[in-house]
Amino acid sequence: MKLQTLTVIFIIIMLPITMVVSQYIETQISTINEQTQYDTILNNATYDAIKALELNQVNSSSSNVVTEKRRDIEASINSFYNSMASSMGVAGYTKEDLESYIPCLVYTLYDGYYIYTKNNDGKYILKPYVYYTEQVGEYSVAYTLDSYIIVTGKNGQTKSGYLCAGINEIYEEESLKEYVEYYNKDGNIEVKELQYVYRDFTGQNIKYYNKDGEWYSLGIDGKLAQVNNQTYINELNNNMNNNNVIDKSAKSYVDKYKNEENSFTKWVNENIAKNDNNSPLYINESNDPDAYNSLFNVHRREIIQKSIKSNIESTLFHYNGGTNTKTFEFKMPELDEREWDKIINNVNLISFMQGIPLKNKYYMGYSVVTNTRK
Repeated sequence: MKLQTLTVIFIIIMLPITMVVSQYIETQISTINEQTQYDTILNNATYDAIKALELNQVNSSSSNVVTEKRRDIEASINSFYNSMASSMGVAGYTKEDLESYIPCLVYTLYDGYYIYTKNNDGKYILKPYVYYTEQVGEYSVAYTLDSYIIVTGKNGQTKSGYLCAGINEIYEEESLKEYVEYYNKDGNIEVKELQYVYRDFTGQNIKYYNKDGEWYSLGIDGKLAQVNNQTYINELNNNMNNNNVIDKSAKSYVDKYKNEENSFTKWVNENIAKNDNNSPLYINESNDPDAYNSLFNVHRREIIQKSIKSNIESTLFHYNGGTNTKTFEFKMPELDEREWDKIINNVNLISFMQGIPLKNKYYMGYSVVTNTRK
């Protein structure tokens, strides 16, 4: 067979294949570009919503915590949809269109979470607050993002508090220090870290500083002035000699909280954990609730993750987003360990967007943004 004939045959065979491959690659690139665009829009809207939540929390003043919390979340949801509608408007989507593709928004908070989704009547609602709870015997134990737990008994009575590992620990008084200005011997102003005693015996909350064995207090000019009243000096020296150079008002609160932590932890050990060393709620030095990999903390994270994950899966499974669900199934995406770690240990907004048609598939995206306000 002549070379020209082989060449023609080769072109006839390869040209359609090349065109198909080229079209496929072009479609894939277009799909990736679209998906990246939607990812960016979703992340930006989620970020805008969490920033709105932060701002609302800063300005919160109501004593009705539950009502105010819901109000702040609802304002954040509005911010999310406004941001989405603004960004997606160029693609021809309105807010109403977008709601069909946003199966749920999940706000994970300190002691539980809200899910915003569609109910059976087709109305979008903020579902009742869900606490991070488990049943332990006759008690319901609610966890938080730290070592604080709430225990509810069969009779409805509750006990709550922070768990602490050092229940037999003796807390030493701390000599508090502060950077202050003072005039040195040359008459120049210096800044030095000085101990102080916070006393009420004058009827005023005055800080007295010890420098080189002498006592000073802040003068009207904001600089240290030497104390000359011998009665005050004697009492201040007595506190110094007894290693009692502390902030009295602060110490009373520290003692109060430490005693409460110790008492509550002992009660949990005896009544919830039943003094079982293998229980994640039996707190001791080897099961420190403040240690990241302690038995308590591993268990706490498992409870929180299981609750959030199961409720999201149920919400997505039952979600009816509109006509697009005839060809698309909403489902829970696989979140990696790093993302779950962020969700379990922080206040977050988790947003989901699924079902938007792309070139050769449907968009499935989610975003996890943490509240940075401390």
